Amino acid sequence: MLNLNDQKVKLTKTNLAIALGVVKQQITMWCTGAAYPRPETMFKLAKILGVKVDDLYTLEETEEELQQEREEIEKRLKEKEEEAKRRKQAYRLAKQIQEGEENE
Repeated sequence: MLNLNDQKVKLTKTNLAIALGVVKQQITMWCTGAAYPRPETMFKLAKILGVKVDDLYTLEETEEELQQEREEIEKRLKEKEEEAKRRKQAYRLAKQIQEGEENE
């Protein structure tokens, strides 16, 4: 995710978009992580702002996203475990019924 907040950006998003040859909405999409700029655009942006390309990105949101993914995986795993438990119980019940019918 592009992080312009940490940079001392003296340009508005509109002026920055003009300087980069893109529309303002594109800058917004980069900042929200909805889209990512091309590498050549990143180099141009870094040059305009007087920073390194690495300085334009933040890992905070990425860590947040990773945590959300971990939680989602854990949730799915619990659901799968519960489903397996229910299937095992259903299998045991079906086996008991079958054995009961065979004994009659």
